[in-house]
Amino acid sequence: MSTEVFDRFTRQVRTPDEPQLRSLVDLSIVNELDVIEHDPAVADRHGAYFRDLFASWAAIASEQVVRDAQRVLRS
Repeated sequence: MSTEVFDRFTRQVRTPDEPQLRSLVDLSIVNELDVIEHDPAVADRHGAYFRDLFASWAAIASEQVVRDAQRVLRS
């Protein structure tokens, strides 16, 4: 799998290897879940968006993070 990501700090496009990409996706999901757990209204307003986004990343994300997302978003 070859995916490019934009590094906002260096302003360069990078191609992470699979473990790096998984870490990035996991961290992105976990950060959003943390926001949702601290403010459930975010899930009320944006839950469908996050469910769709996280489902599209499920093949890349670790199994535990996918399960956590499903639990938090009740999907």
